[in-house]
Amino acid sequence: MENRNFYEILGISADADIAEIRKAYRDSAMKYHPDRNPGNPEAEERFKEIRQAYDTLVDPERRAWYDESLREFSGRNGQTANQQTTSQQTGNTAEMLHRDGDRTYVMAMYALLALGLLTFVMPVAGIILAYVKRGDMSDSVYNNHADYLIKTFWGGLAGFILSKLTALIGLGAVVLFLVSVWFVYRLAAGFIKLTDNKRMSLDTWF
Repeated sequence: MENRNFYEILGISADADIAEIRKAYRDSAMKYHPDRNPGNPEAEERFKEIRQAYDTLVDPERRAWYDESLREFSGRNGQTANQQTTSQQTGNTAEMLHRDGDRTYVMAMYALLALGLLTFVMPVAGIILAYVKRGDMSDSVYNNHADYLIKTFWGGLAGFILSKLTALIGLGAVVLFLVSVWFVYRLAAGFIKLTDNKRMSLDTWF
């Protein structure tokens, strides 16, 4: 993804207020949203770029850091010809921070679902986090893992319900054991792939 000045991406000035940022994001996101541009990889990349710019500028702390980075690099270079490089450098740094944040969220999801072996409340919190954050993740790998964990959660819940039903015929403990092994395997396999920054298959249950 080509890194550009976030203000330029949204088509706003550097002193734009929150209302202007939100309006610019809505207009741009609507135009380039993947649902409106099926099969268009350029539109998808553009949408991710717009989302990254919005996430940075709408957050006061991130925006302050970004503005300071722009001023710092502009001061060092001192030449208009170098402004494009400046935007790319700060864009790269901001993208790294955004990716690190996404990675942290996904690791938290894995941890919360793993705690489901002890208490049901934690995986519920993890799955809510997955649903809330997956649309915001600019990196397809982390988005993929969020979807993978959502599928794992619902599969585990279905297995748990099945164990309760089969308890009536004396098979509940066996089913619960098999579901628990499957659940642990899914989490372990996914976490290993995550550490290698690789995607998981969403087409299978194993």
